[in-house]
Amino acid sequence: MAATSPENNRFDSGTTTEESSELEERFLPFEREAPRGGWECPLQWLLAPLVVPLRVVLCFVILVFFYLVCVSFGPRVDKKAAEVGFVWNLPRWRAHLLRGLTKRCARVVLFILGFYRIRRQHLAGYDHRIRSKVLIVSNHVSLFDILFFMADDGRSFVSKHTLLQVPLIGRIAATIGCIFVNRTLHSGGQATNLVVQRQRQMWASDSSAPPRGHRSSTDASSLCSSPPLVLFPEGTTTNGKYLLTFKTGAFVAGLPVQPVILTYEQRCFSLAYETIRGWKYFLGVFRQFYNRLSVIYMPTYIPNEEEKGNPRLFAQNVHLHMLKEMQSRYGTQLSNSSYLDKVAYHRKLRQQWGEYVPVPSSSARSHSHHE
Repeated sequence: MAATSPENNRFDSGTTTEESSELEERFLPFEREAPRGGWECPLQWLLAPLVVPLRVVLCFVILVFFYLVCVSFGPRVDKKAAEVGFVWNLPRWRAHLLRGLTKRCARVVLFILGFYRIRRQHLAGYDHRIRSKVLIVSNHVSLFDILFFMADDGRSFVSKHTLLQVPLIGRIAATIGCIFVNRTLHSGGQATNLVVQRQRQMWASDSSAPPRGHRSSTDASSLCSSPPLVLFPEGTTTNGKYLLTFKTGAFVAGLPVQPVILTYEQRCFSLAYETIRGWKYFLGVFRQFYNRLSVIYMPTYIPNEEEKGNPRLFAQNVHLHMLKEMQSRYGTQLSNSSYLDKVAYHRKLRQQWGEYVPVPSSSARSHSHHE
């Protein structure tokens, strides 16, 4: 297939070899890896007409069931109010019920999709006693990162406000306490303020207290207003071989954070969601017989006084803390790329091929990425 003409492709015109190499390097975290292959890969395609519809139906049943639970026991949701900072207040017993069902329903969906076993490792220094009181910061590889954290601890997340308009899923996201960001209403600082407010609520909450059935549901002390939150400070998904520099939003509050590392084993299909059409991605996931996810809970990171007053330093130190662990285990490399580089890479692929295409990351192995 012929490449696009130079006048239509700014990546091909007026670019020196050195500049071209630099452009390629910033795109490495978003290159899609070629599948490893194996005896089960042809079998997956053969059985896809049976496996994919079955999994779709089962997931939809769970989705509808949880939606009905959210409507019955969740808070009243005003979409306009949610866009400017949704306040999530529920009696403690309803909050515990919803959180428990969130974890179980999410885990059932993961099981249906082939995550039969999830390997967890807790490193020395991990404090399980405050797990629900601290913000989780994690690397971001797959669309299923969020589903895992919902299954693991009933975590909510930050999302675009447009998710509220998605049937079923929008109501569920509001019920589990997601923070919705409307880019036309919120500047970066305003969105950060919503995250800081949630972190302080989490840290001040007594998450270990049992439901208080003897108190009135209108008693302020029986209300639970701080669903646990997870953030992905890289700001976008990668192919898992790189760790992007962290944005500072998760570190402005100056409160302890819980670093978590996610890795997916690649088989016939990579679960990384970096450069692939949505429908192709879900088709690949739904037809794959089993998927493997490993999770490492690192020591809870408690900032010192200097880090509390300097979110950028706090973010850099947590990033370095995670990068060292990932390098020693998986050979993960540092990248200064960002979401804008990802957008530029997708634009380049569309100009050259007309669509996203799986690009074997041989260049990722041949190029050394310096810090």
